[in-house]
Formats: sequence, structure tokens, C-alpha cells
Amino acid sequence: MIHSVLKFFKKQLNEAFRNQFGVNEDMVVYLGADQLEMADLQKDRVSLAMINVEEERKIKSYPSRPNLPNIYLYLYLLFVCRFSNYEDSGKYLSCTINFFQKNNTFERTSYPNLGEGLNKLVAEMITLPLSEQDHIWNALRTSYQPSVLYRIKLITFKEETVVTSEPISGLDTSLKKEDQPQLHR
Repeated sequence: MIHSVLKFFKKQLNEAFRNQFGVNEDMVVYLGADQLEMADLQKDRVSLAMINVEEERKIKSYPSRPNLPNIYLYLYLLFVCRFSNYEDSGKYLSCTINFFQKNNTFERTSYPNLGEGLNKLVAEMITLPLSEQDHIWNALRTSYQPSVLYRIKLITFKEETVVTSEPISGLDTSLKKEDQPQLHR
């Protein structure tokens, strides 16, 4: 399901950039990085990176059936605008913020391509203190770039299969002679 969220926002933002700026190519790309290298922020593109996944524990549901509870997640998505022309970075950053300001709730009724298993996503801009921003850029092993962070709320993972088993009717706790440990002297 997480991949569907990433794919959805990549597609939606690319469409917004096409409408706003008349570009023909995809401007949103996924952040490329190897564990040993610094983040690959493509030039003249908006890089999308998922920087955290968090479980929402306050609304966790515990069904009475013997299957797993629903899991509600927050995905933290970072949109990094890296352009040769610094003004273009500001232009694409503004368009990204404007997109989420106009569309902070995404429901299947309005967005039929929302993704399999997804019914509703809610986007909220997150402003981190400078020290926390510094930690993110250090983790990405690169210098600050114009960017914005959004928390995407309430992605539900629901176990589709129910595992059932026969109830335990009784336990035999007596030891048989062959099961008893042998003492060696």
C-alpha cells in the first residue's frame, strides 16, 4: 500500500506541474540513494522521499475476531526542489505547497486512481525546528535544498485473511519415560 501512496502523489504532482508550467516530462522523481552514498537529488527535478513511517496508536482498532487489528500509519514525505535556476526551485516549491493547500484530503470518490486498498489520505504540512531539519539533511548526506515536508495520515493496513484453528481441548503435561532427561555421571 505504501508504494501506491508514493505513486499516487508522484502522478498527481506531475499533473499539477504540467497544468501550471506546461512541461511535457515528469518533474517528480523518487529520491535515489545508496546506504553508503549521499542522496541523489536529480538536478532540475522535484525529488520525493519517504523519510519516516509512524504508527497512530490512539485510534488502533482491536477487532473481536481472531485476525490482526487495523494499522493506521503516518507517512512523512519530503519534496525537494533542486533546480539549476534557484528561482525555479522556488517556483516548483510554491506549486507543491499550493497543490497540497488546495487538495489536502484525497478520497476515492474524487480520485478513483487513489490506489488499491486506499480510501482516504489527508496531507498536513509539517514544519520542523532547524535542528531537526539539520538531522534530516545530515542523514541524506547532502546540503539543504528548498523543500517541504508533509505528513500523510490514516493509511490503513487491514489483514484480509483470517487464520482460524481448532481450540485447545486439553494438555497432557505428564512426562513419558523416553522424554525424561538422562543424568550422566
